Amino acid sequence: MPRQIIIGTIDFFYPPFRRIMPLQTFRYAACGAFNTVMGLLLYDVMLFWVLHSKNIDLGFFMFRPHTASLLVACTYTYIAGFLFSKYVVFEQSNLRGRVQLFRYTLTFSFNFLLNFLLLKLLVDVWHWNPTTSAKSILRLKARDRLGPGSCLSPGSCPHETEGLTDRMQRVQPVKLTDKRNTAYTNGVFRPIKRLKTAIFAPFNPVAQ
Repeated sequence: MPRQIIIGTIDFFYPPFRRIMPLQTFRYAACGAFNTVMGLLLYDVMLFWVLHSKNIDLGFFMFRPHTASLLVACTYTYIAGFLFSKYVVFEQSNLRGRVQLFRYTLTFSFNFLLNFLLLKLLVDVWHWNPTTSAKSILRLKARDRLGPGSCLSPGSCPHETEGLTDRMQRVQPVKLTDKRNTAYTNGVFRPIKRLKTAIFAPFNPVAQ
């Protein structure tokens, strides 16, 4: 029942986009956008309202507040993103659940590691604001694609059905108008994006 409500709600807003993208692509983008917004909201709530920007000392290890907030937000996006992918976007996929989960976990793990390292760089080294840093990472990864399998930001979903990747390529990426953000994205993170592409090229979505 909840799945039908979610699908019905998403499909209700689809008609204006009918000429732009297929229904499945629209569901993919809608679930990714919702999951991204919820991840960012949870990140801010944990950072400012729960942790009050204070460190968490476990005795054997100390978590910085932005790191702990990232862990909580990514836990949500991991679970919600997989459920969206399996039961809303790719409900007709003929891949077994454990195969979908393995591919999803593999891609998500890389996205989480990338988010973690970038967040440490921006906040701990460059002393950026934690929220600004999270949004900057979001903008960087939004240039690739939108999707429910993300950690704070959109990421690739490794069990897409046939033809979705080609259709997604026709969707224009988000353009950054701020010159500072554009320069920092192209100059600093382009090698990281190339590394990600090289590592996950064998796991690109293939019709099963």
